[in-house]
Amino acid sequence: MSAELERAYAKLAEKADKEKIPSFYGVLARARQRRRRTVNTTLSAIAVLAVFAGVAFLPRFEEGPMHGNGRVFVTFDAAAGQVITYPSPVQFAMTATDGQRSYVMWWGEDNREWVAAIDLATGQTPWAPISLGTFGDTNGMVASPGAILLLTEGSYDNLLIHDNRDTIVAVDPLTGKVMWTLPYSFNDTDRVLYSDTLVISWNKTGKTEALDLRTGNPKWTVTDPLAPGGVNAMRDHREFESYGGWSGLPVPTDKRVVLHFVDGRVQIRDVGTGNVLSERSGATAEPGGWRETVIGDSLYWTDPRGVMRASLTGSQAPTRLNTPASSDERTRVEPCGPELICVVTGKEIVAIDERGREAWRISTPTGVGTFASTSGIATLDNEGHSAAYDLKGSQFLPAEYRSGAALWLDADSLLIFQTTGITAYSLSRRVGIMLAPNRVTGYCSWNAMQLVCPTQTGISVWTYAVS
Repeated sequence: MSAELERAYAKLAEKADKEKIPSFYGVLARARQRRRRTVNTTLSAIAVLAVFAGVAFLPRFEEGPMHGNGRVFVTFDAAAGQVITYPSPVQFAMTATDGQRSYVMWWGEDNREWVAAIDLATGQTPWAPISLGTFGDTNGMVASPGAILLLTEGSYDNLLIHDNRDTIVAVDPLTGKVMWTLPYSFNDTDRVLYSDTLVISWNKTGKTEALDLRTGNPKWTVTDPLAPGGVNAMRDHREFESYGGWSGLPVPTDKRVVLHFVDGRVQIRDVGTGNVLSERSGATAEPGGWRETVIGDSLYWTDPRGVMRASLTGSQAPTRLNTPASSDERTRVEPCGPELICVVTGKEIVAIDERGREAWRISTPTGVGTFASTSGIATLDNEGHSAAYDLKGSQFLPAEYRSGAALWLDADSLLIFQTTGITAYSLSRRVGIMLAPNRVTGYCSWNAMQLVCPTQTGISVWTYAVS
């Protein structure tokens, strides 16, 4: 974790202690935690905390129903809709929604970790919540149709864990049964989850494996070392659009994986068989690199030279993008709309077109996270403040909504979490509708009509729109 995020966690935890707000406890544990996370996950935790800790003011709202993308937004009773009740107080909770199924996990104050599923069509749990035992900490979960992967940390006499190590616990989404476990390191591995496979690379040993999600057994193995961040899914701009909530992008639909080796080779492999579909050479990253991203047919990475780009299949030498001269561990490359890519640094966002030319540049607070859509990008800073920029880099989110965490429902709508409540905001109509008071205490996720959120006492499902 960067020093800036460490300081932000400490600052917000201290503020939360002073505020003494009861609903903080689930998020406060995350704020006190001193462990590296991916940028969006870290900023999500900070943002939820800052929503509760920030100073409230009343934005303007439209009265009555508001239409958005073929649906009508409706208010709901945030005190109702609880589907799962926690058996004891909780330190951290999150949800991940895929269509009509939502997966949830929580970590109690007694250090016991739980996992469950909710059928959103019926509002029922297809299997009773499962306790996985006690753990020293948690890194949450990732989920796909093939498995729910709990990213556990340490243990207290837990039979699932060996040598008190970080461990992936794979749970069957259909039954809640534990299928397999895998000792690993959250900080020293790179991972890509597919619908039926987990591709994982160990940075220290250099080994990369594709694990069958049902059995945990390797489908194929590579022993040549990869560059840091050198395992990436094949995604185009569209697949980076963030419409599902805090839990991140859905699993890739393209069943190919990109491996970037220390010696400069770049391979595209079939995820299921490991067959090499293409290979190029000459894309060597300098020592000290940090992050990598594949967007379309290009591989981007950051190293001491700056932000580099190489064709996945061509033979041309990598080129340095026309961006700020220096990069560090915070610098990353992400799509920002259907055509542009954005270089996100500790101080600014620089949009680059397909020819490598700068399209626009904006200054940002340190450690900003970004969420893409076809309309532009939403950003979230360390204080839990949001902004939204169109495809030309112009801010379009009204000031009264910037005090909360704004995430995309679709390309025309944002869901905004503020101390005053949960709001749906329409870009085309430039108006918002207050949906409910804000009782959220963890990571929410949603589909086109329903919102699934942790609260102080359990997991709730709310209908926020109708067709």
